[in-house]
Amino acid sequence: MSTSSILNFGQLTSQELIVYTTLLEQGMTQAFLNAPIQNYTKISYVRSIAEQLGGLPGTLGKVVPKEILFPIAPPTMRMQEYLEDSTFNPLIRETARMPVRYWQGGYKCRRQDFYADVQNTIRNVSQALIRPVLKLADQLVAEVLRNGKVLTDYTNTPFFSTTKPISPSGAVSGTYSNLSTSAPLTSANVSAIINRMMAYRGEDNLPLNVRPDTLIVPPTLYSAAQQAVNLQTNVFSTNGNAFPGQAAGTASFADNWISASGIIKQIIVLDELLDGGASIDTTTWYLGECMNPTRGGAWGLLVGEDPSVDVAIQMAPTDFSVATRDEFTWQVKKFMGASPGLPFLLNRAEA
Repeated sequence: MSTSSILNFGQLTSQELIVYTTLLEQGMTQAFLNAPIQNYTKISYVRSIAEQLGGLPGTLGKVVPKEILFPIAPPTMRMQEYLEDSTFNPLIRETARMPVRYWQGGYKCRRQDFYADVQNTIRNVSQALIRPVLKLADQLVAEVLRNGKVLTDYTNTPFFSTTKPISPSGAVSGTYSNLSTSAPLTSANVSAIINRMMAYRGEDNLPLNVRPDTLIVPPTLYSAAQQAVNLQTNVFSTNGNAFPGQAAGTASFADNWISASGIIKQIIVLDELLDGGASIDTTTWYLGECMNPTRGGAWGLLVGEDPSVDVAIQMAPTDFSVATRDEFTWQVKKFMGASPGLPFLLNRAEA
């Protein structure tokens, strides 16, 4: 004989009984839709690519080019003692190019299912749409970094290379490197690349005055990044993290000069570095100059974006998707591009 104190006279199914015995807590969806972190403005030079023609309002006068040109006129002359004749160097013009790409995404839902959403679980469509829009630029700059060994820059060589030409025009000879291999993220390797970047010289054989200040890492290297640049006391050993002048086969404690000097001012965890799915991306890190006020911006990476977002909503009975497929649709579109900038401002290091 049943001892239940509740009699089910409504012929409720087991699934329907859940409604009577379960507390519905809204908020888990919101946890997914939280405003994502944007990093691209901290590590790249950002330019608006949209303009408005005079006298033409709104969309009618909007102009978005298919490509952005960044002209470069590198200095090639240095002072020489005057003897009898003056010397003159030709002015050089070079151009960095950035294609503008068109991006889109959207959601759809059958109208009856949308109306049946009595708990308001699926109706936060606006936030679901804006999340990928906000993260698009981070995806693009991470794509440039990941593919930098094959993606060419204005020098017509791979963005990251051990043989970058000092003078793409051939005004002077010589190369430099902004790519390291067999270089795991340690304070010793960060120190070596800092020294290398600070020694860069331009086509005029004068210092480029590079001051690395930013470490860019995937989330898999966050703890290593903290240990390399923020840990005040390090264990140095000749097995991969040697202190300058340290005797072979020894280990010791010493102050971490990178932490003491504060030369690295920000660690950027760029999650999108792992988007490609390659194992090498989990241990590859980047060192750059991004915060030097005299440089006028983080010119190592270039981003061009239309600040506006095109939004298309079809929910009216006369809209095409509603009338023909009985579906509500929401869509966003955006113009944006990213490309390599000045290669001497960024270094890539692979473990």
